[in-house]
Order: sequence, then C-alpha cells, then structure tokens
Amino acid sequence: DTGFVGGGDYTLGGGSIFKTTNGGNSWQCLSDEYGTSKMLFTTSEIGYAIGTNLNWNVKRIIKTTDSGASWSIENTPYVSMSDISFPSANIGYAVGDSGTILKITGSASVSGNIVEECINIYPNPASGFIILNINNTKNEDIKLYIYTVTGILVRSEMLIQYQQQINVDDLSNGIYMIKIKSKDLTVNKKLIIQR
Repeated sequence: DTGFVGGGDYTLGGGSIFKTTNGGNSWQCLSDEYGTSKMLFTTSEIGYAIGTNLNWNVKRIIKTTDSGASWSIENTPYVSMSDISFPSANIGYAVGDSGTILKITGSASVSGNIVEECINIYPNPASGFIILNINNTKNEDIKLYIYTVTGILVRSEMLIQYQQQINVDDLSNGIYMIKIKSKDLTVNKKLIIQR
C-alpha cells in the first residue's frame, strides 16, 4: 500500500516528492525542494533518488533514512545522472552522462555514502592529449600510471584538479592501460592511441 512518486517541470523548474500509504487513493507531499527523475528504496526507511535544484541544472543524488519524511543531499555529481539501481540492499549504482558510474554502499543505517569517484577519460581513441575528469570529492592525492599492454610503465604523474589535460603525443600508436590510484581507490581504464 505504500508508494512514492516524484517529478518536476523541466521548462519551469521545481518538483515534488509524494507518498501514499493507502495504495494510491491519496498522496502526501513530502518535499517540494527537489525535482526527481528516478527513485528507489532499499528498505522501508532508506531510499535514494536522482534529484535536481529548481532550475534543473544541478543534479544530485538525494537520500532519505526516515521513509521519505526528509531528504538530504548524498552527492552532487558534476554531470547529469540518469538512473539508479541497487542489485542488493547494500550496494547500488548511479549512472549518468559521459559514462559516469557512481557506486553507492550502505546498509540499513545512515552510514551509506558514495565511495567511488567519477573517472572519465576522453577522447578515446586519442592522438595528442587526453582529458581526465575526476570527481575527487575527498581531495585525496591521486596518481596516474600509464602502462603498455606488456606491463611496462611509460608515464606516472600526480593529479590534482577535477579536470586535467595530459599530453600523450610521445606515446606510440597502440593500446595502453591507465591506472588511477588514491588512498581508497584504484581504477583501471583502457586507452587507445591512434593517429
């Protein structure tokens, strides 16, 4: 009998989250602060949604821990998010523009949070440079390593900005592996150099 619905007006901005406890016969407005495009509950108390501000230009992942009575910002990705899914109650994923994938971990408590950073590399295939978009919300030191397919290290450098251009003009055509490593995160990506 309990259900939730959210939405908003993309042309005028704004939106609301509603809840029913009687199978949809009546609805109560829980929040008019966020417009939402996707919403998912992992328990009867804990739910996540892709939300926006009133102008629909700041995408957020919002969370409730009290059955939708209140919502708070869990993460503000730098790209538009489009969907959210939880294969299990403790692990979920949000996906968005530019191949962004966020991993969400948590349990039936307030401790769940976004633990993986957004990392995108483009263009790929590349010729003279690559741009790395890294949503480093923890402000940790991040190191970049580039390896040949045979495992030879050809480049290593420290990354400090959210977006950084890396010159790869000195790399020969071929396939490389990029490792991006911080204190709590290691991500491997394939890079193709093609001129």
